[in-house]
Amino acid sequence: MATVEERVPPLEAGQRLSRAEFLRRWEAMPDLKRAELLGGVVYLFRRIPRVQGQLTMAAAGWLGVYRFDTPGCDGSLAGTWMMNGENTSQPENALWLEPEYGGQSWMEGVYSAGAPELTVDVTVAPCPTYWREKLRVYAANGVKEAVVVEPEANEIRWHLLDGGQHRQLRATSDGLFRSQVFPGLWLDGDALLRGDGKCLLAVVAQGIGSEEHQRFVAELARRRGGANGA
Repeated sequence: MATVEERVPPLEAGQRLSRAEFLRRWEAMPDLKRAELLGGVVYLFRRIPRVQGQLTMAAAGWLGVYRFDTPGCDGSLAGTWMMNGENTSQPENALWLEPEYGGQSWMEGVYSAGAPELTVDVTVAPCPTYWREKLRVYAANGVKEAVVVEPEANEIRWHLLDGGQHRQLRATSDGLFRSQVFPGLWLDGDALLRGDGKCLLAVVAQGIGSEEHQRFVAELARRRGGANGA
């Protein structure tokens, strides 16, 4: 007997869904590339302004230079993360430590799970509550540093997890942001915002050449050695 094929309802912004239902509906919408479930609420991103794409690419290049010079680090662009509860986040850029180097994430099937150590989101918020909810989810899941780049405001906010909540990390007197989780990951925020790639990469190269980064690489090697000996 022929059966009527079940029609999967589409995702719509503001829906309250379980994560299983969110993923079921998303997988039935192959043209939808960006969606998040934060606190059980669906957030959709249907169009990406040009400046957002440009800044995302620049941030990915900056993180990529650091990643390839720091053994034990890995990263992704717009990867989907299975976080605790009813949360499925999609940071535009993520940087994490592999588990054998002391990292806090793992795999669930084809998806990353847990949380990356650092995120960089270049996003025009889809609604007024978006950033508040996303940073709350990041903090609850242990994202240690959450960098928010807001093209419309032309500003960068670097949040550091401290006592279970994020506090804003200010640029130092020389105008640079310096990661507290990934030593040597230095950011010239003004260079990123104005699209000065040469300056952006020169500053992160200085960070990679610093003593703090060398000590971090040595510490990561010790962690890996300890994990292998366990």
